[in-house]
Amino acid sequence: GLFQFIFGALKKYAIADCLYNFISAIFDGPYNNLPGSIIVFGILLYSAYQYADFSGGIDMVIGISKLFGIKMQPNFKQPYFSISLADFWRRWHISLGLWMKDYVFYPFVLTEGMQNLTKKCGKFGKHLQRTIPAGIANILVFFIVGIWHGPEMHYVLWGLYNGFVIALSDFLKPVFTKCTTA
Repeated sequence: GLFQFIFGALKKYAIADCLYNFISAIFDGPYNNLPGSIIVFGILLYSAYQYADFSGGIDMVIGISKLFGIKMQPNFKQPYFSISLADFWRRWHISLGLWMKDYVFYPFVLTEGMQNLTKKCGKFGKHLQRTIPAGIANILVFFIVGIWHGPEMHYVLWGLYNGFVIALSDFLKPVFTKCTTA
């Protein structure tokens, strides 16, 4: 527990806090004359900052919990090694994802209206029967996650964007499979 707490503290304070100063230097000033490469570098640094800050804090909580004999599940599983956006979200903030799956996704998919839609989509094959209701549920989940991050429009649009990309990639999976095996 102590090792995990120290590891989390290093991520949060030695990595995230140091990165914050670099990110601020890039984005807090006038950046209309900055080269695009510096802006892209700042975006990459921000991604590393977010991960180090959030997962470091979670590691500290999990470490303290272990010291008190409480076992918590991991909340991150190397999200930046994901192979798709859906895989990324399965690895990032796992507890929120599982909560959304249990309390929003499945209850929504199991509503009478969605069950009727599932049956109607069955006329078009098993793939559409599964993906259309799941896609709508994913869009709803990410819409709610966007609002959870904040009621501002950019969070709502960020959530909808992620939901639509995941739904579309699931819908087009047979096409992707055909392209990769051809």
